[in-house]
Amino acid sequence: MATRRTFLIGAAATTAGLAGAVGSATAQAQTFELELTQEGFVGRAPSSIEGEANPTLEVEAGQNYAIQWTNSYNPESEGIPARHNLVVTTSDGVVRRGEYVFETGQTRTIQFQARSGLSEYFCEEHMGEGGEFNVAGGSTATATETSGGDMEGGDGGDGGDMEGGDGGDGGDMEGGDGGDGGDGGEETSGGGPGFGVGAALTALGAGAYGALRRGSDD
Repeated sequence: MATRRTFLIGAAATTAGLAGAVGSATAQAQTFELELTQEGFVGRAPSSIEGEANPTLEVEAGQNYAIQWTNSYNPESEGIPARHNLVVTTSDGVVRRGEYVFETGQTRTIQFQARSGLSEYFCEEHMGEGGEFNVAGGSTATATETSGGDMEGGDGGDGGDMEGGDGGDGGDMEGGDGGDGGDGGEETSGGGPGFGVGAALTALGAGAYGALRRGSDD
């Protein structure tokens, strides 16, 4: 009879098996298939590079890849050494060097992990046999920063336009207030009220003089 312990052991084994299968699929390298001909390394698979001589290989930083190539070119009749190999390089130098082939029909595989700075693959013996890598995840951040800089410049221009308009409106309003002040000045300089006080004092003086004169006549 099955026990709880037997069930748990079976479940654990199943889980471990599934995890191992997923891990193997994740770690499996994508393979580029090339054929070395008189034209160079000609793409055979995947379909995106099929028939293209010395194709650019699209890779993603951090992922595992393999290049499997078959030699179909024997240049001995042209006085050129028959051996070929394939190396993978960065801007700092060779990171993977594959084994040589000496006969047609021989196949070699070279494995590597893509990273920023990965640049070329080629045969060290013959010029014209090799291509480049295009690494995704290496220069994307810099393009984004450049795009962001353009957008920020546009916002700055909008702010300048709005501030200029406000300044013009303020000038018009202040000018109007100044005109009102001028009108007030004209009222102050009229002098009408001051002249009236002087006339009143003169009239009072004349009245007092007349009263004194009448008193002396009496």
